[in-house]
Amino acid sequence: MIFSKKKEIVTPYSVEECGSCKAISKRKFKEGDYIFKNTDSCSSCKGQLSIVKIFGEVLKV
Repeated sequence: MIFSKKKEIVTPYSVEECGSCKAISKRKFKEGDYIFKNTDSCSSCKGQLSIVKIFGEVLKV
């Protein structure tokens, strides 16, 4: 019997946090993202969003 390792697909994500209201949102990683990069404005309070975490989620196929 032959066992094969399951394929794993890693999808990178960036987590953004608002400096004013501390709202957190997760989005797909974009080329050029880095920690503490200022991105868009917050949808709820119009404050500045910055990237606080970059990680990958594993999807086993």
